Amino acid sequence: MFRLAPVLSLLLVMGCAGPPAGGSGTSGSGDALVDLWAAVGEGVPAVGDGYERCLDRFETYNPDFGVRGLACAVSAALPLSAVVGRAPVAPFRSGPHAVTADGVTFDFASTAEPQFGRYDPAFVRWAVANAIPEGAARTMAQPIYDRHVQRIARMYWLAHGDLVAQGYPTSLPAGPLADYAAYLRGATPSADASVPAYGPGFSVTAFNDESRALLPDLGLRLSNEYTAIYEGNAAYGFWMRREADGTRELWHDGLHDLLAAFDAGWLAAHSG
Repeated sequence: MFRLAPVLSLLLVMGCAGPPAGGSGTSGSGDALVDLWAAVGEGVPAVGDGYERCLDRFETYNPDFGVRGLACAVSAALPLSAVVGRAPVAPFRSGPHAVTADGVTFDFASTAEPQFGRYDPAFVRWAVANAIPEGAARTMAQPIYDRHVQRIARMYWLAHGDLVAQGYPTSLPAGPLADYAAYLRGATPSADASVPAYGPGFSVTAFNDESRALLPDLGLRLSNEYTAIYEGNAAYGFWMRREADGTRELWHDGLHDLLAAFDAGWLAAHSG
């Protein structure tokens, strides 16, 4: 199954935004998750035992990039359950993941319905309202964003823009993106969309062509293009799943405010 974005990785990458207008229990000063930013800064690529931990808990062979790798590295410095425990509601309304203050367990191989986590909008509102640092803490967070979050945030923004430019959610041209959108509506994946090495469904390379086309707009020098392409694959799938659970606009607004806070020049050039 093509699922690459557990809850806290997206809280780290995309849930960092100023408080939205209105709504009790969702506004925040940006202090509630300052230690999460510090944990991002402390997180290092996992090796040895850490590598095995990432494979076991996050099912990633790439602990040094991607949202799963980032979440794994951060969890070594700050337990994810401790962060979830601050939210007013559990992250998911339904789905295979068990993510609460008592523990965090992801099931990426579930075949039960629904096969992916359906976010609770109240959790997303809390995340985007409380995760951005202010004042001196934001200054502290800037180099952390630049080093650990910037490439992922930009790829998610570009992927969303590309989807919308192609007509999503109303329609998509024939191809892997349209196949995946249809799959989320209950269609059986075509043979072309399934790679046996990754099991039934869509592989982690399903949207390679679309992701590679985003690289010129990324504005970063890459030592390994695959890191960004991998993250682009995750981004396309993430946005279509968020359309399915009804939280796409909430996450997109949060990502916009994250980029406005830490990456304003790039955002201004890619705001279409």
